[in-house]
Amino acid sequence: MFRKRRATVSTAVEAASWKVYQGEHDGKELFARFNAALANASDRASYPIQIGVALPLNAPDDRGLPQSAEMDELAAIEELLVEMVGTHAVLVGVITTSSMREFVLYSPEGSWIPEFHADLQREVQSHRIDAMARTDADWSVYRSFVSD
Repeated sequence: MFRKRRATVSTAVEAASWKVYQGEHDGKELFARFNAALANASDRASYPIQIGVALPLNAPDDRGLPQSAEMDELAAIEELLVEMVGTHAVLVGVITTSSMREFVLYSPEGSWIPEFHADLQREVQSHRIDAMARTDADWSVYRSFVSD
C-alpha cells in the first residue's frame, strides 16, 4: 500500500502553489492570491521583513476592483516588480480591495527597499507606488490568509 506523503519545501524561493481567496474587508470585496506552498517552507524565519507595495487603482469599478484595461497594466507591474526584486525578497501574495492592489513580500533584510521603491516608481508611469516595510518574523500577514 502506498501513502501519499506531504511534500516539504526546502526554501521559500522554491515554493509555488498559488491559491485564490475571496472575502470582505471593511465592507468592500477582497480578492487575494497567496503562495500556499510557503506554509511548508523551512526557511521562513530567514525572511523577517514584510514589505507591502501598494498601488491605488486608477479607474476602479463601483466595487473598488480594477476593470479589464487596468488588469493588463497591473499584471505587467507585477512582472516588473518580481524582476526588480530579484533575490532580495519573495513575493508571497497579492491583495486587491478598496481601490488598491497590494503586493506582499518578505525579505531577509531591508536596506535595498528605498532604492527599489524609487526605481520601481521611475519605471511605472501608470500608477503611484507606495511602499512600506516592517518586521513580521511570524509572517502574520501571510498567515492571515494561509494557515500553517
